[in-house]
Formats: sequence, C-alpha cells, structure tokens
Amino acid sequence: MRLLLLCALMVSGCATHVYTIKSDPSEAEVSLNGKVVGKTPYSFPVESLPKDQDSVISLSKEGMFTTQAIIPGGATAIMSTEVMLYLPKKENEIQKFNRMSMILWRAQKYSGQGRYTEASKVVDELLNEEPQFISAHLLKASIFFLSKNLDGATEEWKKVLEIDAANEEATRALRFTGKLDGSAMKNAAGAAAGTASP
Repeated sequence: MRLLLLCALMVSGCATHVYTIKSDPSEAEVSLNGKVVGKTPYSFPVESLPKDQDSVISLSKEGMFTTQAIIPGGATAIMSTEVMLYLPKKENEIQKFNRMSMILWRAQKYSGQGRYTEASKVVDELLNEEPQFISAHLLKASIFFLSKNLDGATEEWKKVLEIDAANEEATRALRFTGKLDGSAMKNAAGAAAGTASP
C-alpha cells in the first residue's frame, strides 16, 4: 500500500476550497475515511473534512496496489488543489513511496509545530534523493510561505513549473502572491495550450 501526505498552504479564510483527486490509471475507486464516494477524477470541498483529525483517501483499482493519501486535520488551502496519485504495480515502488511518505509526514509535523528549519532540512533530504518530486517541492514552498519566506516559496513554486509547466497549484500560488513573472507565465501558458515552451 502506498501512502502519501497531501499538503496545502495553511491559512485562515472563508472561501470554499476544493481538492480534486486524479489518478493514473484513471477511473480508480475513491474512498474517503473508509466510505466509497466515487471514482477519479473526484472533487470535494476541503471544508467538508473533519478539522480535528486527519482524513484518509484510498484509491483502488483491479490489478493495482491500493494507494492512500493523508490530508492533515484542519488544513485549509488558499486555493483549489489538484492532486495526481499513481497506482503502482511493483512492490519495490510501494516500499519506496511508503518511505518517502513518512519523510513528508515528518516534515509536515515539524512545520505544524513551527519548527520550519527542521522541516525544511527533512524535505531537503528527500529532494536530494528525488529532485523531481513535485510533492516535496510544494511542501517546501508551503514551509517557506508559513515561515514568511516568500522568496524561498517562490523559488520552489518555480521549480515545480520547471518540472511540470502545467502544474496548477504552483501557477495559482505564484499568481496569488504576485510572483508569476514572465518566464513562469510563458511556461504556464504554453502548457495550457498544449505546446512546449522553448
């Protein structure tokens, strides 16, 4: 079973925020806190989740290992968040992602305790091993944002767009903070148009 931690920037606010869960392969059965709620892609409001405990999303599909993701209790996204989860076939992938998930969980725990320097170091350990791991870059951006280091957060969001120019979460974050500069905007526009940026 693969376990991932879904992370979002945590701020207070009253707007409705939405998680959209996608999967590869698609049409995976989605269970939220043990209850089957639909198939991927599946969207739900963050506000519908319990605030005093973590929520668990499970994806299952015939011939694939079950994949699980955790949304920390009380998390509120400043923008809609789209998450792509992969259902692996090989056992060694399961073990690898479980280990990576535990590292992300530890970083999220430190961040929740206000131990931002320690949280960042933990994420760096993961990025040294998997430099293209988008979830880790997004988590590090969240850590920087929460610690009021907007330059650091901006750098991580831009790294995400270098890896995946179509990543909506990084694009929205940069636009929200007024940091979507010309190069990042060009990459995002090119991805939206289905063309590669030079």
